[in-house]
Amino acid sequence: MDASATVTESAKAGGGSLLRRLVANLGWLGAQKVFVILLGVAATGLVARQLGPTQTGLLAEAQALAVLFGVASMGVDGTVFIRHLKSHPENEAGILGGTACVLAVTGTASWLLLVCYLMWVDQGPLPLRMAAAVIGLRMCLMFPAPVALWFQAKLDTREVALANTAGTLVYRLWQVLCSLSGWSVIRIAWADVLSFSTVTLVSVRAYLKKGGSVRKWKADWRSGWAVLAESLPALVAACLVTFMSRIDVIMLRALKGEGEVGFFTAASSITESLMFLSGMMVTVFSPVLVRSFHEDAAVYARQSAACTRLTVCAGWCLALGISGMSTWIIAIVFGAAYQPAAAVLAVHAFLLVPAMLGAVTQCRLTIERRLRWLLMILVVALVLDVVLNLVLIPRMGAAGAALASVMAAVSAYAIVPVLVPATRGVGLVALGALLMPLPRRGDAGAFGGTGKI
Repeated sequence: MDASATVTESAKAGGGSLLRRLVANLGWLGAQKVFVILLGVAATGLVARQLGPTQTGLLAEAQALAVLFGVASMGVDGTVFIRHLKSHPENEAGILGGTACVLAVTGTASWLLLVCYLMWVDQGPLPLRMAAAVIGLRMCLMFPAPVALWFQAKLDTREVALANTAGTLVYRLWQVLCSLSGWSVIRIAWADVLSFSTVTLVSVRAYLKKGGSVRKWKADWRSGWAVLAESLPALVAACLVTFMSRIDVIMLRALKGEGEVGFFTAASSITESLMFLSGMMVTVFSPVLVRSFHEDAAVYARQSAACTRLTVCAGWCLALGISGMSTWIIAIVFGAAYQPAAAVLAVHAFLLVPAMLGAVTQCRLTIERRLRWLLMILVVALVLDVVLNLVLIPRMGAAGAALASVMAAVSAYAIVPVLVPATRGVGLVALGALLMPLPRRGDAGAFGGTGKI
């Protein structure tokens, strides 16, 4: 099959009902995410024990620096890219090539900016700065991302799952090998580069096996910049989310000290390891929602509401399970020294519910070209988080920081959109799903089409 074939034609070739294909894709991504979570938790515990608190903290700081500067290299939003691919199937080669060129530029620029910061601004230990520079090299490897998005647009997430699994294996095995061998943090930092390289090689190989040809891509800068420009609100949103993920730790350290920070970090690492699931759900449903939005408003309304309920229901199930087993989870992964973190995890686990809701909300606002309202939602969440932290941390410590995160996220994603006329429709669906998350009888039928995407 030629890579320039349209998404619709490739979907027809797959045959079968749309619902069956969605379930199959959820199965592939679900299996991959479960594997990643289990491997990640086990490897994180082993590496932390081998490195010790000081070196583990050094590695975490290096990763945080790379993440903060790496937001700009993310380049494009997946839903925006898929919409452009579907709207202009005749220019598939130009969209793929142009987006790859743009990602190469933004990734390299982000890494150079990080290096400049490490050389002339940051005054941390030399191993910390060198490790951050090494981890940041992954920004330069983001340009093949359109290949994975091409597979997602075709609802062929099996290849995406296999590539991500291969990258995760390399990442975790390298970390474990380095820590057991007593190697430095700088060598461990190369795990990120090796992982991204593996994902790239596996994805491109799968693309070529499907009949695609990178040589046919066109350096269509206009198409690439168009995708980037439309993705800018999502990039700003990513910056806000990244800052929100760090503000709790910063305020907790200032108000309560390092001990409470350790408990909060242990608890939040468990919750954050499951945040991938929200992206997994959206990855599967977004191509379907994009098509129905352009073709039938009634079908889009049913499918988006069903997607919201299914995703939030998954968040509630995970939150209740993790919260109920928090004592066992902390004891098994971190040991008796971290047992106070169990109470923190029991609260922080419920952040999974608004996280799931937020992923669907962002997807819908992107499809409906109202992504700028997401920025308002995230700013409100950030302000609420800071205010609630100031109130709750002095009284409850790490548990207060966890409760502040949950309350701020729920308010931002389920209440604020209802108060704004432009997002009221999305907000009402979100609030209804939050209060009554059980899927309805007709939700599965909303995706019972012919399989044409």
